[in-house]
This record gives sequence, C-alpha cells and structure tokens, in this order.
Amino acid sequence: CCKGPPPPRPEYDLVCIGLSGASKTSLLSQLCSKIPENIESTTGHVFSYFPFKVIFIVVLKGADNIRKYWSRYYQGSQGVIFVLESAFSEDDLKTARNELHPALQHPQLCTLPF
Repeated sequence: CCKGPPPPRPEYDLVCIGLSGASKTSLLSQLCSKIPENIESTTGHVFSYFPFKVIFIVVLKGADNIRKYWSRYYQGSQGVIFVLESAFSEDDLKTARNELHPALQHPQLCTLPF
C-alpha cells in the first residue's frame, strides 16, 4: 500500500503585477499570514518573493519607470495575479487597463490563468 515517500506536491510559480500603490505586497503579505503592521512596500528593488504553501509568487514593482521591465520576469510563470486598487482615480484605472492589455497578450502570459 504505502511503500516509499509520498509523491512531491506540485509547485506553481506566479507573477503578481499592478500599478504602484495597488496594495500587491499588502495583499500577498496577508495571505502569507504576515502581521499587517510589519508589511513594507516593494521599494528599492524590482520584486518581492512570497512562498505560500506550494505557490511561489514574484511581486513586481508597479512604478511607471519599472513596468517596461515586467516582461523580463514572465518566463516560467504558470499564472498571473493582477492587483487593482478600487480607490484609484479614473486616470490610474485607465493606466492600469493600458498595462493589463499588453500583459494579457504577451506570448508568455496569454495562455495562463489571470
């Protein structure tokens, strides 16, 4: 019946994108059970890494001067989390839409779940 170790659990690599201030880091920190007071924004580097059970999430910084580099981190992703702040201004929502559309059409992401 139970000979040998159990088979390894599947692991999934996700990429998390969204504009700066969309609360990507806060959302994922809370999912990983981090204390809200200790959550720091993704500053000083392009991404943060969150291991969550069998899901590994790379959170990409959302500043406008960084977004053009997002595609460098898409390879190997098996899913995408796009975070949108509901309190964004109308201009920010348009910018988010303009960033989401190319991501949806990117060859490395277009077949992945969003």
